[in-house]
Amino acid sequence: MFLNKAHRQDFKSAIPNTKEQTNVYLSARREWNERYGSYISQTRNWQIIAITSLCLAGLACGGLAWVGAQSKITPYVVEVDKLGEAVAIGVADKASIPDSRIIRAQLARWVTNARSVYFDKDAQNKAVNEAYALVGNSTPAFSTLADFHTNFQPFERAKTESVSISVQSVLPITKDSYRIEWREEVLQRDGQLISNTNWQAQVGISIVPPTEESKALINPMGIVINSLSWSQRI
Repeated sequence: MFLNKAHRQDFKSAIPNTKEQTNVYLSARREWNERYGSYISQTRNWQIIAITSLCLAGLACGGLAWVGAQSKITPYVVEVDKLGEAVAIGVADKASIPDSRIIRAQLARWVTNARSVYFDKDAQNKAVNEAYALVGNSTPAFSTLADFHTNFQPFERAKTESVSISVQSVLPITKDSYRIEWREEVLQRDGQLISNTNWQAQVGISIVPPTEESKALINPMGIVINSLSWSQRI
């Protein structure tokens, strides 16, 4: 039986490639690709979905926390007269400009803290801290006060003497400047009088409402002294 060329080609293609079928390495590779390739692809897809979901959940939680932190209630302060009638209403969470009487009282307290010398170290330390709490950082007033305490160190002076301050007047010069007059009495530790002198100071202020609780406890009105000059009155 003789086959032409076309029939021989068809017959040849019909014969299985026994060499390829008997190659165990190729068979194992095909089995790996078919069995585990889809698992790896599915795992990668789930990982991407999981990471995306975590990011969206984090953004949602952050947004809820921000919304929850916003105050939904506006407090008001209502001032009433002796008959119980409302005479003034204002928003409580908005700082207002302090009354002139409060400013004068704060300045009188400030000059007392800045110039006094106490035998008690705790009292002296408190006075110094409160004095600097009303002085703006990097201002001429800060430099003036720091130079005074450098030249007349209160803790060193307390070893031999004390200084008591008696404020006589605090008068406004302009809207943002005041004149303070006081008397300084210097005593030895045994109580004997060393000197009794009159002093005056001119201070320039600004109102900066405190934003931190620690500052609000010391300077609730936000009165900040920016300029300072003092001298003895003859």
